[in-house]
Amino acid sequence: MKRLNQLSMVASLLFTFTFATFAQASDNNKFPSIKGTNLNGKKYNIPEDMKAKYNLLLVAFKREHQKSVNTWLPLASELSKKYKDFKSYEVPVLASGYGLVRGFIDGGMRSGIPDKKTREHTITAYIPKDDFLKSLNLADDSNIHVFLLNDKGVIIWKADGEMNATNKLSAEKFMSEQKK
Repeated sequence: MKRLNQLSMVASLLFTFTFATFAQASDNNKFPSIKGTNLNGKKYNIPEDMKAKYNLLLVAFKREHQKSVNTWLPLASELSKKYKDFKSYEVPVLASGYGLVRGFIDGGMRSGIPDKKTREHTITAYIPKDDFLKSLNLADDSNIHVFLLNDKGVIIWKADGEMNATNKLSAEKFMSEQKK
């Protein structure tokens, strides 16, 4: 029973700390501060550790979202080649409760992604998903969300769902205007 009380107290403290982080992050269109680990095991604080001038985050919430994420990868690759100060990341966001089986989930993703560079740019975050959605004013997790952040973590462009001609043109136009 004593052990159960200790675990309950730790869980409460973690929830309180995490909620406070999200509450602060919603100001000035700044992406909320979240912690994640890439599939090679490196820990990240997003957006603080995003050092490129332009950082494209492909945020997914469900396994079936990978298909939508994949529609953005050719454009992400094209922009990475065209602009040396542009990086892209896949950011699967899972509810905190899945953190208990993180090794299993991340291991499954890692085994499905043989390319080390792709694993390096896939950062899994086990966080309070509802708080994350709320901090970004997102109604739900039914779609992927694409965010372009500047080097200060401010959201400067965004889209959702699969890439289409309109989103592609908008992203390309936005990036070309940044280089003027």
